[in-house]
Amino acid sequence: MKMILCAVFIVLIADPSVYAADAHGSEVTESTSAVELMPSLQIERYKRLLPPIDDEALQEIIHDPATMWYDEETMPPAYQDSIPPFVGILETSRSGAVAPSEFFSRGKFRFPFGATGGAHRAESMKKVNFLWLPRDRRSRLPVVWWKEGYAYHWMFPKGTVLGEVLLQVAVGDKLVAFEVRMRLRQPDHWHADAFRPFPTAHDLEEAIRRVYPNWSESEQLTLLVNHLRDHSTLQPRTLADRYGAFKAEGAVDVLPPMEPALAQTLLQTTTFKSCEGSTWKFHEGLRCFAPTATEFSIVPAKYDAGLIAIDSTSCNRCHQHAGRRIGHFVPFRRLYGQIWGSDETFSWHPFEPSKLLSSPNGISARPLRSTFETKGVIEKYDPAKHSASRYKRLQD
Repeated sequence: MKMILCAVFIVLIADPSVYAADAHGSEVTESTSAVELMPSLQIERYKRLLPPIDDEALQEIIHDPATMWYDEETMPPAYQDSIPPFVGILETSRSGAVAPSEFFSRGKFRFPFGATGGAHRAESMKKVNFLWLPRDRRSRLPVVWWKEGYAYHWMFPKGTVLGEVLLQVAVGDKLVAFEVRMRLRQPDHWHADAFRPFPTAHDLEEAIRRVYPNWSESEQLTLLVNHLRDHSTLQPRTLADRYGAFKAEGAVDVLPPMEPALAQTLLQTTTFKSCEGSTWKFHEGLRCFAPTATEFSIVPAKYDAGLIAIDSTSCNRCHQHAGRRIGHFVPFRRLYGQIWGSDETFSWHPFEPSKLLSSPNGISARPLRSTFETKGVIEKYDPAKHSASRYKRLQD
């Protein structure tokens, strides 16, 4: 992943009409300046929670002032109803009275669409998202949008990076980062990666030995290290939804209890590394991609990411359904509405929060976020203006 991200930076910088803003500096204009959806102090707080990441390009993106940070308060999750007579752009958390219960629970989409992959049961997990758009010499390259019937669609330019910082609540209600995920827009797909402190069980063992050289004198640490060395601890498991959109067969590895102070120290003092193609444990045909836990640990309790490989194919099994009509999954019932998102992404949308509805009673004449329009974050799609070399529509 590090080589791919850096390659994108090099290509963008080499192209005289497109370049990435980085530590070398660039001209700052109204349409390349920051679009702050969250208070700057809050953004800096999240950045301080992150340990080093073993990817120079991703580090630059995270600390680029023009990177847009958002959460569910500043960008409320929303989906569209676009089949007359029920049309509107609905705020997911307020649409309980009209949202089909087959797809919604407690104001969110059910698995696999409502939470980041593998975290739908991890109640102690929190997250913050970020969006970085590539630039040309005049302005940032915008997210382009268009309408088909009553539905809005949007598309990100090549080189866009969408990411999320995954955190969990530690002792004393402190937040601790345990993973960073990102997706890089390529011409015809999204390339996915996740950065964790311990891609493999051996990595965690080495970190314990580094922090506690006398680990063998502790009964709890001895139990933990022996567990990490034993790959037969894997338990077969299947992760599947009720619609046929996602299914993964693999294994989970439940970590023994770990002192919260140790888990927090390990997370805060270990460099996060790419997990693309890595395996946490493998044993007799069973493969696990991340551990899980029953209480606060290096991952949240009930974390199911061990069943999801870190690669573009695995991630796309869910993301490919962004914007798809809900009724496609339940053909025997007439269900309105669409899975949230567009361009194979979920969390980001171009709509003004104040224009989101609780029921499908019409679409505002101007539902798009005005700040996005004035800052050049979004722009109406014009094939003559928005080059096919930078914008390519993915299969719906």
